[in-house]
Amino acid sequence: MSTRRHSGPAALAALAVLAWVAFVAGSPGQADEAALDPSVSVLLYDSNRSGNFEIYAARRDGSTTQLTADASQDSIWPKLSPDGRRIVFHRTPRGVRDRDYTQASTWVMDADGSRLQPLVPRGAFGWGFQAHAEWSPDGSQIAMIGGSALNTQIFVLAADGTNPRRVTRAADGGPRGGVNIDPSWAPDGRSLLFTGCPVALCFDRQYEIYRVGLDGSGEIRLTADSVPDYDAYWAPDGSTIAWLRNTGSVFRWGVFIMRPDGSGQAVVIDDGGINSKPEWAPDSSTIYFHRSPPALGGSPGFNLYRIDRSGRQLSRVLPDHGGRYENDFPDVAAVPVPTPTAPPAPPPPSVPPPVAAPGSSAPPTEATPPLPPITPSVTESPTTEPTRADGPPGEGERGDEAGDGPGDGEAAAGAGGGNGSGSGAGHGGWPALVGALLLVLSGASAVAAVRQARRPHRV
Repeated sequence: MSTRRHSGPAALAALAVLAWVAFVAGSPGQADEAALDPSVSVLLYDSNRSGNFEIYAARRDGSTTQLTADASQDSIWPKLSPDGRRIVFHRTPRGVRDRDYTQASTWVMDADGSRLQPLVPRGAFGWGFQAHAEWSPDGSQIAMIGGSALNTQIFVLAADGTNPRRVTRAADGGPRGGVNIDPSWAPDGRSLLFTGCPVALCFDRQYEIYRVGLDGSGEIRLTADSVPDYDAYWAPDGSTIAWLRNTGSVFRWGVFIMRPDGSGQAVVIDDGGINSKPEWAPDSSTIYFHRSPPALGGSPGFNLYRIDRSGRQLSRVLPDHGGRYENDFPDVAAVPVPTPTAPPAPPPPSVPPPVAAPGSSAPPTEATPPLPPITPSVTESPTTEPTRADGPPGEGERGDEAGDGPGDGEAAAGAGGGNGSGSGAGHGGWPALVGALLLVLSGASAVAAVRQARRPHRV
């Protein structure tokens, strides 16, 4: 390497040009509009372009179809079954959307919007809270949040909405303490990712990403930081996990990636805006998400974008709506969805009353019989410092991760004792008495915290 020093206006100008090129190459830059990537046949999402939130399907040929039509409800969170035949989604009264899942019910319909019916009515199984339904890779089961709003749990149900089995559990087998939300499936269908707390009484800055077997065994903590972590999703090829992290104020959220054991944490996009709800393309090369750019300052106006997993080629995938409405919660698939031959028919009147799900009056059961345990490649929680994702996750240097959260927010209280491998409080003596007192004193705060856990997605 030459040690010769350059001087003069020409040299300085050349250095400035090189610096500008390096900056542009290393940052997403301004998004251009682009079509769906080659591995995607259909993009499902919800939008309030009609006034309330309805489900839409966008196709590679540029056509868009509205699949639901009930002005009294907000229909959100569409998820296409692996065979492309059915869509599961949630409904709340109009104007509620994702702000209060205590008012939610879970529905299913054919992929063309026909044969819409309730899957888990509001109040089924004694639940006061339900959200975040996700199909298993083979389409035979659905994972979702359920249970009490004070102590949400992760359940797995049959695809027809029956036989819920609780997956999350404490060391003694009881309900896992704190907040347990955001389930998603491993590509092999043998384990789940979820967001939880390391202790029974926690603040949102303590929300971390965990991995657990379907029988509740082998729980592994994948993140260990001082900021909220949400919505972890496995890439279809099994190599990488993408998730959402709050890296500043309530108006700053980034998408990150890591290896399945929690190592190699790297930033995909964290540009000062709200980048939320990562969804992998079928070929695992691209991440779709909804976004409010920094220029909007956290104001409403989410739209759908995609970005290369390396953090480059940021593109908007739906036309610019000028902030007049929102497009949210993308779900992409390689399986084509049929186009309806007629407008969507109105659904059954209102939301069904609180009853058990169709075909089942039994309360939720415990987890399925044990499967072979997950063998982690690391036994301790990773403390890696995220780096820019210029290649496969984790090529950057390892280091201790530090950061200040956006504030304590509200505390979330939960039933149950320790979380995972014996962590947390026990069930007897003074700890149980103090825990019960805190639960009573902070009941309203716990509900607010669970609701706030969903708010960052649509601030």
